[in-house]
Amino acid sequence: MRRFLIAVACLLVFAGLAGANPVILQMQLGINTAGTTWNWNHVGTGGPLGVSATPGGPLITGPGLGEGVYYLYAGDQRSDINNVSLQLWATDSVTNAAYHFNNTFFNITGIPGGTFGLWDPPFVENFDHFNPLPTIWLGWAQGTADLVGSTAAPNGANDIYLVLGINQQPQAPVPPGVPEPSSMFLMGPALAGLVALLGMKFRTA
Repeated sequence: MRRFLIAVACLLVFAGLAGANPVILQMQLGINTAGTTWNWNHVGTGGPLGVSATPGGPLITGPGLGEGVYYLYAGDQRSDINNVSLQLWATDSVTNAAYHFNNTFFNITGIPGGTFGLWDPPFVENFDHFNPLPTIWLGWAQGTADLVGSTAAPNGANDIYLVLGINQQPQAPVPPGVPEPSSMFLMGPALAGLVALLGMKFRTA
């Protein structure tokens, strides 16, 4: 009986943890407050919102995004963007109902089609169907991309190309030819060993 109660308690804890990580069903990207919108798995006034798990595609046809870093593609790149909103809908793991649970507004900094840069979210409108609520990051992705236009296909013009983090903060890509910190960490002991070996050879000579 005691083992049974422990097993039930573990299942309840697991269910609670699963409920804290909603599965994203739908998202809407809005430009300049009441302006154009692009939607993933829904109809938007500006057309489809492309989503991929890796830079430059391929597109995910969802639904079902979990925690992680994603890349967004919306319409054609434009120079008049001064604010962006991102709305998310997800399922509740207990009731399996779809909830609009997050509406985050961002102040735009940096230049589109330039370098990676996350934006400051001055206002987050949360809805309490999930506890704890996910942390959202959004900003410019590195470089340019052309995956969508009025349809989910390239149209010869650069997209509004963004990087999104859901409970995982996106990191700036490492430039080609620059070793990652983990590689540098491993290189240090290797160089030290090589120096010690050469020192031993000189001493024996």
